[in-house]
Amino acid sequence: MTLLFVLACATTSSPEPQVAAEAQAVESLPSRPADAAPPQDAPSLGAEGALSAESDAVRALLLAHDVQDLPTREALDTHPDAAQKLADLAVKDPQLVVRERALLLLALYPESHIGVFCRKMLEDNEPKVRAAAARCLAGQDVAASESMREALEDALADEDPRVGIAAAEVLADVPASRKRLEEAAASEKVHPQTQTRIHELLES
Repeated sequence: MTLLFVLACATTSSPEPQVAAEAQAVESLPSRPADAAPPQDAPSLGAEGALSAESDAVRALLLAHDVQDLPTREALDTHPDAAQKLADLAVKDPQLVVRERALLLLALYPESHIGVFCRKMLEDNEPKVRAAAARCLAGQDVAASESMREALEDALADEDPRVGIAAAEVLADVPASRKRLEEAAASEKVHPQTQTRIHELLES
């Protein structure tokens, strides 16, 4: 799955709880909440404490006006330890849009430790972060990783449908998860909007 697809499916940062039954393309930049609280007890690849000054340049790239202007891996890798900086931003940045986009861009890094990190971020308190963590796993070989498949399958029942939809779209091309998708489509524990998207994926 390409990064463009991942970004196109990413949700906006609107505060309204209503979301579409289908993933919608992002037409404009999400709003950037100025007063978002830093995440609590979230996993990190980086050292404890405040963001390093070296992360500032990478952070600036995540605030592009249009998602089409977000950096490629080639551009990110002009910054030393770019994946580490993205992971730090995903955990520690006070702006939700930065945390979300950092995880989406980590999909460009198929290294196994990135997959472990994104899987742990599925436990974050923020639904938008959990959804981005699910999409981050699109960069991994989910079919070959039982632990990643199980984490995404569990995310199908997330109370926020943005998370369930993101997980379903990553699992849609994983044959080993088809049965779980079918079960989720009929389960009372799965949000109706997630179920609608699962039905569409199973029929496509």
